[in-house]
Amino acid sequence: MMSDKQKWEEIPRETEELCDFHGDAICNYRKCREFNNHAATLLQKAEELGYSKISNKLMFVLLNCSPRVASTCEVSGHVRRLLEELRNITREMHSK
Repeated sequence: MMSDKQKWEEIPRETEELCDFHGDAICNYRKCREFNNHAATLLQKAEELGYSKISNKLMFVLLNCSPRVASTCEVSGHVRRLLEELRNITREMHSK
């Protein structure tokens, strides 16, 4: 079983991976679904650890990210900005 400290150490790494993965997921339904699943898993971890700022930003990401078959993503730029905000929040919290 992982300690909360170990789980926290994973969150910045997983946030970076999620941000990087988003670029690959745009206009690819399968990868977009994977991205959505990864974001939901990260949200669950952040909530379990009580990191409300991270949780809130991930909820906004998930609210805006809606994978669609045979459709281009119309909100990818907005989601990218939300992810950048998430990255900054995580970096700021991790540096404390």
